[in-house]
Amino acid sequence: MVLSAQRSHRPLTYLATIVGILVAAAALLCAPPAHADASSGDEFPVTINSVTPAVATPGSDITVSARIDNPTGKKFTGTAMLSLSRIILQTAAQVTEWQQAKPLDAIGSSLRTQAVTIPARGSVVATFSLPATDLWLLQSGDGLGPRGIAVSVSGATKKVTGRLGVARSFFIWQPLADDETPSVNLSVAVPIVSSRADLIAATHPQGRLDRIVAASGSDPLVSWLVDPGTVVTAAGELSTDAVLAASAPADAQSKIWASRIEEAASDHDTYALPLFDADLSTLRTTSSTPRASTSLTDAVADVSGSWNTGIALPWQAAPTSSVISDAAAAGLDTVIARDGFDLAGNPTYTPGSVTQVSHERGTSRVLVSDSSLTDLFAATDPEQSPAQSAQQFLAQLVVLARQNPGHDRAFLVTTPRDWDPAIEHVRAIIQAVDEAAFVTATSLSDIDSFAAESVERNLPKRSSDDAPVQVSTEQWADTVSNVRKAKQFAQVTSNPEKITGPLGDSLLQALGYQWAGSSDSAASIIAGVDATAEAVRSSLDVVIGSDVNLVSASGLLPITVSNSLDQDVTINVQLAPDHPRLIAQAVKDVVVPANSELSVQVPVRAVGSGDVDVQVRLTAADSTVIATPADFTVRVRADWETRGTVVVGILLALTLVAGVLRTIKRGRASSRTTTGPDKEQDAL
Repeated sequence: MVLSAQRSHRPLTYLATIVGILVAAAALLCAPPAHADASSGDEFPVTINSVTPAVATPGSDITVSARIDNPTGKKFTGTAMLSLSRIILQTAAQVTEWQQAKPLDAIGSSLRTQAVTIPARGSVVATFSLPATDLWLLQSGDGLGPRGIAVSVSGATKKVTGRLGVARSFFIWQPLADDETPSVNLSVAVPIVSSRADLIAATHPQGRLDRIVAASGSDPLVSWLVDPGTVVTAAGELSTDAVLAASAPADAQSKIWASRIEEAASDHDTYALPLFDADLSTLRTTSSTPRASTSLTDAVADVSGSWNTGIALPWQAAPTSSVISDAAAAGLDTVIARDGFDLAGNPTYTPGSVTQVSHERGTSRVLVSDSSLTDLFAATDPEQSPAQSAQQFLAQLVVLARQNPGHDRAFLVTTPRDWDPAIEHVRAIIQAVDEAAFVTATSLSDIDSFAAESVERNLPKRSSDDAPVQVSTEQWADTVSNVRKAKQFAQVTSNPEKITGPLGDSLLQALGYQWAGSSDSAASIIAGVDATAEAVRSSLDVVIGSDVNLVSASGLLPITVSNSLDQDVTINVQLAPDHPRLIAQAVKDVVVPANSELSVQVPVRAVGSGDVDVQVRLTAADSTVIATPADFTVRVRADWETRGTVVVGILLALTLVAGVLRTIKRGRASSRTTTGPDKEQDAL
């Protein structure tokens, strides 16, 4: 019986053995090769495409979608997982730490998994859905805040095994109703400026300036800081007589962009920057500030007449009190600081951006940009999706909101002057901010009205510059002086604006660091202005011939004046003798035609004899000398006329006496001839 029983179990034993062999074979086929290494965690790129809703509340149905790429040449089968770290991230540093964690760092606990099969060098989208109740997060107000999430993919390839890729983002948990949730105010300031070399191309479709308008032009969160010179040039209204005009002429596309800016700005919170975004500190180094031409002034007024003013965006990222004072002198009582102004102490919350600074001209408000928010908004990570950028931005904002110090705070983001936005990322961030209850979109005009935070900040002792100083104080002072002299000269022309306008426009362009583009460009503008001013002042000249003889007590001295301008000039011609023996009378209101020479007869009077050095001065109506004086010598011989008169008189007298004597002599001879015969006749 026992033997029989053993025999009866043999088929089962054989079957078990066969099954074991098959299982082992299957395991060998499915298992990674013996030489497979542990993964580094970044072999398969993973991108989180969407997190909806952006802010989760009790009762929400949450969906997370991610794309997983297979860079290998073979089909991959593995597991995708959505995980959550339930620890509240309470500081900006913790948010950044989660986002920048290494691929194999902790990713929290699993929420959902799914099998994925990815074709060779292909991709698949993994979508995870779950109700908010599965998050098991706090339902009280203390639960407000960001939690880290991750989508990872695991499996084995020919070379590695384990976690092959991961992408991180955030759940934003808002347990209370909107009206019970603390909030902060946020404003984004976007400069719209350009270099002259890039301007026209930047306004074309998909150009940098075109993308700025497309990304930010329709939302109250964003305020514009616009250089009117950029818009005027794009519209083709910058005079071509300027020493420096745009590198390419305005075209149909640039004019369309300028029209879009003008139209959008009428319904948008927009501030006008100084013309050509000129550096305020350099402008303040001279008492005479150059003025734009009438045509440019009118064009700027047409474009920006309705825009706000009063806010300065210095080129110095961390403006010192002297820079803030210079802005105040220009009528700009609010200054944006993009750096510096670090907190002096350790407050229990993050203060808002509004502070106050005292300086030599009084007190100004300073809006200190939040560096973390600015970096996230302006410098989006190209490896992140728009959704990841938006969730990280919200995570930083909700950290600020949950601090809830009991008073309104306003935070500012300021993009760089050369910002080139990633449109989809920016739009995703703006939309997320608009939909979040813990942040209120606030215009720059509104944030400027917030009370200054009662916290102490360290005032920068030295400004940090984004660009090297392109025009030295000495260069600027010399060039302003040259332009001033050219303007004094221009008052004698029939159209002074034709001369002074382009000089003023060009001088302002030299101070626009972004506009000029480089130190070399700024230097070339200054050199061009100096050369033009000198050419203007030398366009009137006195043509000096040989020395002049004056042999009478009075007379007219011919003075030839040359005018190389293309317009008439009206001048006074004055002679300044170096000795009182010659007295000259000024000739006023002499009109010298364009591109011609004119001989001017100057009345003079001599009161003695001798050589006199004479200086010819061409002056304006106010007696300002407007051309380089010329010198010549007058040989005054006024007594020659007297002596000549005496000699002539004597000669005339002698001639008269001789004539009289001759007449008398003739008379006597005639008498003798007549008397002789008569006497003889009488004698007979």
